[in-house]
Parts: sequence; C-alpha cells; structure tokens
Amino acid sequence: MKRLILLPMVLGFITVSMGVQPKQDKQTLPRGEASSEKEGMPRIVYPQTVREEVQRAFDEWKEAYADGDKEKFLLGFAQIPDLTIRISAGEWIGFNSYRDALAGVEIPKTEFPFREVRIVPIDEFSAMVTYARSSDAKDENGKPLAFRGTLVYAKTYSGWKVIAWHAHALVESPRRGSESRE
Repeated sequence: MKRLILLPMVLGFITVSMGVQPKQDKQTLPRGEASSEKEGMPRIVYPQTVREEVQRAFDEWKEAYADGDKEKFLLGFAQIPDLTIRISAGEWIGFNSYRDALAGVEIPKTEFPFREVRIVPIDEFSAMVTYARSSDAKDENGKPLAFRGTLVYAKTYSGWKVIAWHAHALVESPRRGSESRE
C-alpha cells in the first residue's frame, strides 16, 4: 500500500525536476486568450495584441477607402470564394464577384471619418470591427444619411483580412460631442 502512495509522488517529483510541464488546454485559459503550439511550447495571445494588429489592418483599409484607392482597398479583403459583402441593397459573395462589381467603378474620395470604431477580438485568428461614418447622401426627405458597418477579420497567411462586411444606411442622428478622425 505504501508503494502505491509513493509511486505517484516519485513520478511527480521526476516530472517536475525534468522541467516537464502539463499542457494547458484552451478551456483553462483566461477568457479572451488563445494558445497555439509552436515548437512544443504553448503561446498565449492576449486580446490587446489582436486588437492592435486588427487596428493596423483596419487603418490601412479605411485610408484606402477614404483616398479612393481601389487597388489598396481590395487588398484588405481575403481573396476567398466565401467573402460576403452586404452594403444597403447590394450583396456580393466571393472576392471575384466583388472585384468584378468594382471594375470600371471609381471609389469616391471621402472626407467623412470613421467614428465609434470598436474592435472586438474573438480569438487569436478573428476579430470584429464596428463603426459609423457620415456621408453626403440624403434620404428621400432630404435628411442626411450615415452608414453603420461591421467587418469580420480573419488572420490569414497574408495578414489580417476582411472576410465579411455589412454596412447599411440610416438617417444621421445628431451626435453628442465632436467627431474625431480615426
């Protein structure tokens, strides 16, 4: 009986003295963290890291949009057949479909900033970005329209890319405070 009790203790001591650590599965990680194995060691990615990386990708995308730079704007999207874009009444499924729809169309430059930007890391490979943006468009009653949008980003081999984008127009409501250029 004493041998049965001593055996786990001895094995535990040997394991610790050799530096062998138990693997930590994703269920034991704090909320919002993810791990991936690289050379046998777990790597924890914190939400702030994802937020910063996605912020850089979003900044490039929105600057290309605001500058009317179609080529650079399209680089922000994952070139996949399941890319989903829904803007007001339009819908495009697949990168090629959206790229073809923009052929011969100029993206107008805009001075209207993206505001109320919120980046929500989902895990180390995905995040959601929401925003609002004023426009010079008016509804049928002459009221100014704004766009509210959501982008879903995925970490790909070529960096963070948009895999889904939804934006819809709504009557611009008076904002509290001043607009900041994001």
